[in-house]
Amino acid sequence: VNEVIADDAGLSRAEEIAELISTNSPGANAKAILAINNGMQMTLPEALKYEASLFGLCCASPEKDEGTSAFLEKRNPDFKR
Repeated sequence: VNEVIADDAGLSRAEEIAELISTNSPGANAKAILAINNGMQMTLPEALKYEASLFGLCCASPEKDEGTSAFLEKRNPDFKR
């Protein structure tokens, strides 16, 4: 559990979280979705290996360079969509 909210606040909180996630690297978000969707059909060791391979692809992407630069320069990243 990450947080507890009132029953009637669920949808608005989910929308806030979705908005926050949408500011992340589009490629990393896509790979996270792949890891979740495909990993559910694998054994744990297979899923961990698959997730690691997707992480490696993220680390080799131009989006990683932009994210790292933005962090070091204390600015918001400008991911090309």
